[in-house]
Amino acid sequence: MRSVPLTRLLTTICLFSTAELWAVAKPLPLSDAAGEVITWIESVDPSTQTQKEAWDKVRKALETAGRESESEAGLKLSVTRILQHWSGKSFRVLDEADPQSWALQSSDQPYPDLGAWFQARGNKWTVQYIGRHGQKNFRRGDTVKNTGFHPIHAVQKAQALDLEVQSSPMSPARKVKADVRPQRFADYVLAETQAAGTIMTQDKERICLQKSWFWLNDAVNSHLLSRISFQTENCAAQLIDLRDSFGLEPTGPLKIAKKIPTVVLINQQTREGAARFALRLKKELNARVIGETSGQTVLPEKLQTLKALPWTVISYAGTGAPVEPDSAVKDSLVYAEGLDTMYEQGLQWIREQIK
Repeated sequence: MRSVPLTRLLTTICLFSTAELWAVAKPLPLSDAAGEVITWIESVDPSTQTQKEAWDKVRKALETAGRESESEAGLKLSVTRILQHWSGKSFRVLDEADPQSWALQSSDQPYPDLGAWFQARGNKWTVQYIGRHGQKNFRRGDTVKNTGFHPIHAVQKAQALDLEVQSSPMSPARKVKADVRPQRFADYVLAETQAAGTIMTQDKERICLQKSWFWLNDAVNSHLLSRISFQTENCAAQLIDLRDSFGLEPTGPLKIAKKIPTVVLINQQTREGAARFALRLKKELNARVIGETSGQTVLPEKLQTLKALPWTVISYAGTGAPVEPDSAVKDSLVYAEGLDTMYEQGLQWIREQIK
């Protein structure tokens, strides 16, 4: 009987050990999260019983995704695609980096404000918007270089963070100290929206600027309606930034003194009531909508907060036609070095109108 070469034996042992270790090390919460999604849908949606054959296929696909996904991001994408248009509904999976997750789960809990809102891009965090406390520290498009940095749960107990940020891969890193100001998320979005109302002068004309800071709740909506009404009376033109906004549609009255050139900025993350508000401004103010096709215009129907992963799954009754921009401009931050292309396009249109 021929003996097995030592090198082949060692290779076989190594491969077997690697496979066993991978099976042990693979995070179990992915399967648990998929199971939670399945249980929730079956508990709230009678069509899982009336359309049992179709649901069984969806269920098996979700179970397979839970077993085979190698990351939270991969499972999130799989779940979203598998559930797309199930039973005439649409679904959205929120992780903790999505501001809507904080609005739904943590509106009354302290939010750790570093002076900027960060967006996950791969394994890095990039500055998406700069708040009232971050003007000295951050530029739009900055990438945080610190290993293990997370803008939410890494700062829950810290009072200040020493960070290294970089505007582009070729630029030198800058050291900044970000002071953490914990506050209720509802208070945070209102304060940032109030602080985001500014006035600039162009050719001796006043241009009013207003950004909604993500969550259109009652307090934010009241401020937006008041601010826009003020701007139609006191400004030659206005720009209203609804990018990444969601929530309730402002339904109160707009006191329009006169129709002035108005630009509304939207992107793919403008959704729900914010997308509806963009349509209202287009109708009532003849607003020029610039940006990307929005998300859906229907409001959430049901939601479930998962235990296995920090996710919230939302179901909507249908999809709701998105808002199409009058001028298509891609919203991008990669290596932006502070440049906001969509914002600049909006200002350029306004300049042409007030010449």
